[in-house]
Amino acid sequence: DKPAVVQARAHYDALTDAQKAFVGDIAKLTEAEQTIAELEAQAALDEAAAAPVRTEIAALPAKADIKLTDEPAVTSARAHYDGLTDSQKKQVGDIGKLTDAEDMIRDLKIVAMAKGNLQVVYNGVAEKIELPNAQDGATITWILKNKDQSTIVDITTGSVQREGLKENTDVVLVANMAAGAAFDTKEISIRVKAIKAEPEVITSKTIADFDFSTIYATQARGESFQVQTTDFQSAPKHFTISDGKITIPIDLTWNIPLGEFTAGQVVGSAVDSAIQDYCNANGIDLGKRTLGAVGFGDTFSIFAFSTGSESSVTLGGPDWNYFFPQSQYNGSDIDHSKNRTFNVSDGEHTTVVTLDWQYTGMESLVEAINGQLQGASVSAAAETVNANQFRLVANSTGIQLTVSGVDKNQFFEE
Repeated sequence: DKPAVVQARAHYDALTDAQKAFVGDIAKLTEAEQTIAELEAQAALDEAAAAPVRTEIAALPAKADIKLTDEPAVTSARAHYDGLTDSQKKQVGDIGKLTDAEDMIRDLKIVAMAKGNLQVVYNGVAEKIELPNAQDGATITWILKNKDQSTIVDITTGSVQREGLKENTDVVLVANMAAGAAFDTKEISIRVKAIKAEPEVITSKTIADFDFSTIYATQARGESFQVQTTDFQSAPKHFTISDGKITIPIDLTWNIPLGEFTAGQVVGSAVDSAIQDYCNANGIDLGKRTLGAVGFGDTFSIFAFSTGSESSVTLGGPDWNYFFPQSQYNGSDIDHSKNRTFNVSDGEHTTVVTLDWQYTGMESLVEAINGQLQGASVSAAAETVNANQFRLVANSTGIQLTVSGVDKNQFFEE
């Protein structure tokens, strides 16, 4: 309204005093002039407040150039603008540059969070990779850094093709992340493992008993009753010992002193001396004698030096049962009935694996098998599968293992 008020004032001032008298009361004009003056003064104050905010907003980068590092400036401009009155805000004018910057900061934060949190997990052998299309509010599209690797990874489906790979291959996946006008990329490397031929493996049956021990041949041996006395002077004792070929008389007719020895030791020594005396008297080399005696504690034993079922000791005479519970003692032959064998061949070398011990468990058994495989240069090794199974593993993919032998079926399937 200022132009109208100014014009009215100019027209009024151009009148003569007589003419002004005819105009009459001009209070409306003066009130208008006062109001215009007050409005102009307020507008000047509003402009003084709005001008630096307008300048601050104008100094912000264009939306496409906004970075997260600009957030303090954007936040400051918003705070200053929000601190203005409505009339001052009108003086600022269009704040589109500020709102664009705020939108861009918001979207940049979304993209930054997505970039930090985005992960792809791949174990190298799965047939598919899970490729998310969104993360923390950002949309994601995928490309391959090396497009020539599209025969390995189908980026549209996540399918992985390992067939034909000669070696493990690293593939770089590129995630394009967008939120509004904000955009960033993230490279994620995965390793696709080549399919390799595995060496031949033969797994054993379950083994419950690890006792494959050899029971060695024994001597014919008899242990006496507890020796009650060593004084045979008043009650002599007579008996004979025979190995089936010679018969040796044993005559205990004196009081045998103990000294520092036990009753079993001194009687055993007396019997062995009688055997040696017989050999000497009959031209038998003591190194080749067949019978002997020895005492420990309160008993003594008579024995044949030979072992096996042919080894025997036969007692006779009037007093054998004074000393022994039975008159016949026999040795036993070696027993291989628990032993087991099987053959392992790599096509060039073969070993007969012999198990002839009481093994403490699977680890001990595997150690014994490996020692025999190595000794025969068989290109294979035994490995523990569990507490009751082992497996034979060829040293390389080109080796064909075979198992055979007497006890093969006890350890392996047909």
